[in-house]
Amino acid sequence: ANADYSHAEGAGTKAAGIGSHAEGNGTETPGQYSHAEGKETQARGGFSHAEGYKTVALGDYQHVSGKYNLTGSQYKDYLFIVGNGEYIEASASRPAYESRSNAFAIDKFGNIEIVSDNEEYLNDYFSHLLKLNHIIDFHR
Repeated sequence: ANADYSHAEGAGTKAAGIGSHAEGNGTETPGQYSHAEGKETQARGGFSHAEGYKTVALGDYQHVSGKYNLTGSQYKDYLFIVGNGEYIEASASRPAYESRSNAFAIDKFGNIEIVSDNEEYLNDYFSHLLKLNHIIDFHR
């Protein structure tokens, strides 16, 4: 830990943001008052939290869990992300690479993003949401 009020524990952890906390193995917290835990996670945004394996919280106030979440700048405005990517081993025809993806995300406006290859599951999920619309007021 090399910032005021920061704390680092584990192997190769770096708590660089003011009031940040890095724990685990290879975790980094450059964001102020951020928290990273697990293995090779990064809490880059202020007041952000990254947990799991190879997750990155880019935006302020963002919480990321899971593994290998998407990290493009368009995801800075998301508040909650569940990554479900994976590491693809090398083959004879290509090098190894990280295949980043999200299973679930909520942006700062409350919009929900659900990614699934199972169309039947998604149809069932949205059918239940429509039924809830009669019970819960989804409008602001």
